[in-house]
Amino acid sequence: MKRRTALQSIIATSAGIVILPACNLFQEPLKVYANLPLDRTQRGMIEQISKAILPTNGIEGYATPESTLDFMLTMVNDSYQKEDIDKYVSGVTSFQAFLKEKYNTSFQQLHPEQLKEVLTTVSSSEEIPDALKYFFDTTTQLTKRHFTSSEYYLTTFTDWEFAPGRYEGCVEIG
Repeated sequence: MKRRTALQSIIATSAGIVILPACNLFQEPLKVYANLPLDRTQRGMIEQISKAILPTNGIEGYATPESTLDFMLTMVNDSYQKEDIDKYVSGVTSFQAFLKEKYNTSFQQLHPEQLKEVLTTVSSSEEIPDALKYFFDTTTQLTKRHFTSSEYYLTTFTDWEFAPGRYEGCVEIG
């Protein structure tokens, strides 16, 4: 009787161990964008592209309320036309196909030299598909917009102040 219970426990435990990795208990849930059907790997690739275009890791004092990826996907989801969103999504898939065809790997596994070459090729080549060019140009533009609209950039590199500006109580007139 005890042998039967022990075997049942071993089988149940091993089945649980096999099923556990598929549960994704330790990954944070994806933010839902109604118009953008992107999976986790595509979102990760877009985030890595934006970090390769404009690395902000070593900047002291640079913090934004939302990540660059959330900013970009929110902008595309909320303010772009349906045709442009479809073109952006097809650009993501054609970028993945471009990497698979040229380097036989994913974006995450590229070496730094290959990464430079890919970014240079995609930004300057005339032979890449329109959807891929649109995806890369949009990602570049939104990455720059996220950085230039951050408080760090506005207060450090421009003379921007919150409205209504500073208060000067006693000022001589005349």
